[in-house]
Amino acid sequence: MKNHSPVTRRNSQPRSELWWQQRFDAHCVKHQQPLPKEKQPQIVFLGDSIIHRWEDEGIDAWMTYFATKHCVNLGYGGDCTEHMLWRLKNGELGNLHPQWFCVLAGTNNAGHFDDSPQSIASGVQSIVEQLKVLRPSARIVLNAIFPRSKAPNQRLRIRVEQTNLLLKALCDEKQVFWLNMSAQFLTKDGVLEANVMSDFLHPNSPQYVKWGEQIERLINDND
Repeated sequence: MKNHSPVTRRNSQPRSELWWQQRFDAHCVKHQQPLPKEKQPQIVFLGDSIIHRWEDEGIDAWMTYFATKHCVNLGYGGDCTEHMLWRLKNGELGNLHPQWFCVLAGTNNAGHFDDSPQSIASGVQSIVEQLKVLRPSARIVLNAIFPRSKAPNQRLRIRVEQTNLLLKALCDEKQVFWLNMSAQFLTKDGVLEANVMSDFLHPNSPQYVKWGEQIERLINDND
């Protein structure tokens, strides 16, 4: 499937895989439980496999930076923006009322569907707008899509960078804050090396430490 329209990509929709449905159902059940204020998460993470992998490659960094703050991981490997939007619209937050959301979305729209930067940004904007509706007092860390492909002139890298220019414009630095980790991952020549992301997409464990540090710093600076 290629070149879906922006409207198609922004439409929320679920996925059919059993593991995905089970993860969503489990979250909905768990998050329906009422929580005292002191048990509410500081941050809810929303995204695709890169967020999901806080549970494996990123687990040490998660334990260091986020576990004691009751943070919640709503990452699903393979999710596109429309799947995240569907989850939000269909009750995954339940009774969670975080101070912050940390959002990373869009790389699968670029890689799986070859969506345009404008279409991807439109999908991410729909997520941001939905979060504002659902939790108007929460603030949002909007992450730039992580670099893809080894060289700076490769098609997916260019598409991601073009999309990030549009995503940055969604940030007002009052409720929605921009976090771009690209400089942490790339050489000075813009090369993405295999010892940073072995598949040129997913960060390894040390990169999660860098990311966790930057998330914590941004939040501390703006709390």
